Amino acid sequence: MEGPFYIGVDALADSSVNLRFRLYCDEEDMTPSRRAFNREVKLMFDRNNINVPFPQIVLNQRKES
Repeated sequence: MEGPFYIGVDALADSSVNLRFRLYCDEEDMTPSRRAFNREVKLMFDRNNINVPFPQIVLNQRKES
C-alpha cells in the first residue's frame, strides 16, 4: 500500500468538511484498506477532541385540546 496522500478539501457541506485522500493498494485489499484508514482518522479525531457532526431533526408534536 502507498499513502495515504492528502489531496485537499473536497467540499464544504452543510455539516461537514469533506477531505480527499488517495491510497494505493491491490484491488482485493480496497475495502479493508479503506476501513483501516477511516479507523485511523476517527482515532486521530478522538485524540484531538474533534467531533464528527451529524444531522439532527427536531420533531414537535401538537397536543390535542
